[in-house]
Amino acid sequence: MRAGAIFCALWLVGCGTAPEPPARDDTAQQVRKLAAGLMAREGVPGLALVLLRNGDIVLEEAMGIANTQTRDPVRRDTVFEAASLGKPVFAYAVLQLVRRGALDLDAPLSQYLPPPYRHESRPWLGGERPTAAVRDARLERVTARMVLSHTSGLPNWTADGGLRCEREPGSAWLYSGEGFVYLQRAVERISGRNLRDLMRETVFDPLRMHDSDFVWAPRYSGRFASGHDRSGAPVPPIPATRPLAAVSLYTTAADYARFLAVFTAGDLPEDAARMLEPAVSVDAALSMSWGLGWALEGTPGEAAFFHWGANPGYQAFATGNSASRRAMVLLTNSDHGLKVAAGLSRASGGAYRAFAFPMLNPAD
Repeated sequence: MRAGAIFCALWLVGCGTAPEPPARDDTAQQVRKLAAGLMAREGVPGLALVLLRNGDIVLEEAMGIANTQTRDPVRRDTVFEAASLGKPVFAYAVLQLVRRGALDLDAPLSQYLPPPYRHESRPWLGGERPTAAVRDARLERVTARMVLSHTSGLPNWTADGGLRCEREPGSAWLYSGEGFVYLQRAVERISGRNLRDLMRETVFDPLRMHDSDFVWAPRYSGRFASGHDRSGAPVPPIPATRPLAAVSLYTTAADYARFLAVFTAGDLPEDAARMLEPAVSVDAALSMSWGLGWALEGTPGEAAFFHWGANPGYQAFATGNSASRRAMVLLTNSDHGLKVAAGLSRASGGAYRAFAFPMLNPAD
């Protein structure tokens, strides 16, 4: 079976919607062979891969090793850092608050989180971090819609120099982790819950994502994939002790697939449908736009949605298409992981031009 034929069945563009059984043994074998070749070529120690159709898992693979020192294998229940794959999950929770009337997408977040907003430097490092009051008055115009569509004007991350808008809020797309931290603070104030409790109540428990969390959990001991840098050396872990929607998601491939199933099982819930509405053009040449939490590629109504994640030693990619009802999540424990995702994309016959997008392009 040719790789192109395999990925016509497994990827997301230009395929029918007829019911599909779990992948046949020969198809699974070909997928494993292709993935193993990409892992060897790119120096990726381990990965977990799940493919869905109509909201159901049709293929689940755990390949390679979780740690190059211990040689422990990747298993189906191996937990990875998924980094920014947490952003769409958080967006889904935010839109539930919007539907319930607790949050207005277009109201300034300063209505919920009165200034001055105190910016915290590198919050993922944990402990007591330096803070400074934000003096840029433009922050008071930033809304939840702007944050979820990356049009807040805030930078991705700011060190100790003070947070300020790099573009006028609402004027253009600019990827921003800082924006998600700001929205998280507002959401925690609105809901009266910290992020961890809120996500458990609104997303993780309802979707049975029992292996997912935004902080390191003791239940992960013994089944956690260690990160590896571009040379293949293990990356010293920094266990997340505080939940951060922008960067600190821990999950398994099967757990994240349960989230993707929301978008591919059939009739879209209202909150999921809103996430797939284009909010801003990102790159017209790549037919790439951004919704509320997801990146989008293609025409409205038929666009594939996707997101990537990258923490030191980890790269991940998730994608789906509500029209074809297909989805995929790939978690890796390597700084080369997106190269595997790009290789799988090429095997699908050219889908996902967005791999040419600078932030997603895995070229060295």
